[in-house]
Amino acid sequence: DDEQRNRRLLVAMLEAEGYTGLEAADGAQALELARQNPPDIVLLDIMMPGMDGYEVARALKAAEATRSVPVVMVTALDDRASRLRGLEAGAEEFVTKPVDRNELRIRVRNLLRLKEFSDFLANHNRILDTQVKERTAKVARLNRVYSVLSGINTTIVRVHERDELFAEACKIAVEHGKFGMAWIGMLDAASGKVQPAAIAGRDEGYLDQIALTANGDGPDNRKLVSRALSGLEPVVCNDINADEVMSQWRDEALKRGYRSVAVFPLMLEQRPVGVFALYAPEPDFFDEQEMKLLIELADDISFALKSYENIEARMQAENALQLLNQELEAKVAARTKDLALETERLDLALRSADMAMWDSDLVTDRVSLDERWAKILGAEPGACVTTFSELLKLVPAQQQDRLLAAAEDITSGRATKYRGEHQVRAKNAEWRWIESQGEVVERDAQ
Repeated sequence: DDEQRNRRLLVAMLEAEGYTGLEAADGAQALELARQNPPDIVLLDIMMPGMDGYEVARALKAAEATRSVPVVMVTALDDRASRLRGLEAGAEEFVTKPVDRNELRIRVRNLLRLKEFSDFLANHNRILDTQVKERTAKVARLNRVYSVLSGINTTIVRVHERDELFAEACKIAVEHGKFGMAWIGMLDAASGKVQPAAIAGRDEGYLDQIALTANGDGPDNRKLVSRALSGLEPVVCNDINADEVMSQWRDEALKRGYRSVAVFPLMLEQRPVGVFALYAPEPDFFDEQEMKLLIELADDISFALKSYENIEARMQAENALQLLNQELEAKVAARTKDLALETERLDLALRSADMAMWDSDLVTDRVSLDERWAKILGAEPGACVTTFSELLKLVPAQQQDRLLAAAEDITSGRATKYRGEHQVRAKNAEWRWIESQGEVVERDAQ
C-alpha cells in the first residue's frame, strides 16, 4: 500500500495473530521483496501510483517463485467490474476498506490453509516425480544389464572360440548396456601381469597408461584389478570423481566420460585367470541389483572358459588318438603286406617240396587242411576231413596209438613239437606213406 498508515494497521492486525509482515510502499518494491523472500500471502492495495495492484498481481502470478502465493486485494473499490479485474489478475480474495479485523483474520487463515495444502501437494508431487524418474532410470539400467546378460549368454552358446567370445562380450556391453568402455584381460600367472584380450568403447589409450597386474604394490598399479584378482570378488568404484582409489587416473577417466567402474574376476577351477571391467557413464550405477546380474554374467563367462578348456583338451585327445590310429593302421598294413609276402613264399616252398599243411585244434577236434592235402588224399578241394577224429580213421589201426600218444603229449604240455611217419588211405583205397611234423603255435589259458 502506498499509504504508510494503512500498511502499519494491517501489519499490526496480522502480528496480533502471530504472523510476521513485510511492508512495501509501491509495486516495484513489493515484487523485489517477494523475489528475495517469497511470502506465504500478499495483501495488495489496488490504487497505487505507478504500478497498480492489478499489475503487481499479474507479475506475482507470472513468476515461478510466487505463482502459488495467494493474493488478497485490500481496496475501497467494491464494484463488480473491479473485482472481476482482480480475479483476472490472479487475486484469490478481497477485503474491503475499512478493514474488519475478524474478516481479515478468517480470510488470511483460510488462504494460508489452502496454500499449506497446496504446497504439500506440490511437494508430494515433486517427490513422486523424482521417485518415478529414479525408478524409471533404475528400470532402464536394469534392462540394459539384462540385455547384456542375454546377449552374452546367447554368444556363449553360439561361439566356441575364446577370443571371439571376449570381443563379442565387450561389444555387447557397450552397444546394449550403454557402458562407456568394457574390456577383458587375461592373467599371466608367472609374471602377474594382466594383458587386455578385448576392448570396446571409448578407450583412447586409457589402458596403456595403467600397469595392469595382480600385484598390489606396483607404482602405477590399477588397484581395482589387483584387488579383484587377489580377493576373488568384484571391486566397485561408484564415484570416480570422489573416490580416492581413482585419484591417479581420475582426470583421464572423467575426460572419457567414465563416472563409475566395476571389475569382476574370471575364475577357472577356483583360481583367477582374468578380469571383466565395465565403465558406466553414470555415478552410482553399480547397485545391488545390477551387481547381482553382472556377477552372474562373470560366472557365465568363467563357465564358458572351462567349457572351452574341456573342448580343447578333448580335441587334443582326439587328435592324438587319430594319430595313433593312423600309425596303427600303417603298421597293420605293413605287417599284412609282410605276411602276404611270407605266405606267398611259404606256399611256393611247400609246392616245391611237395608238402601239404594242416592245422589242428586239439581242444575242439577241428582240423583245417590245405588244398595240397586234398591232392595227397585224392579228394576234391574242400571235401577233405574236418576233424582230427576223421583224419585218424584214415591211418592204419596199428599206427593210431602213436599219433594219439603224440597228441596227448602236446595237450598235456609234455611236448611242444611232433614228428613222425605214418600211412594214410587215399580216396582210391591206396595206402600212402607221409612224414608229419608239427609245433604248438597257441595254447589256451587252461
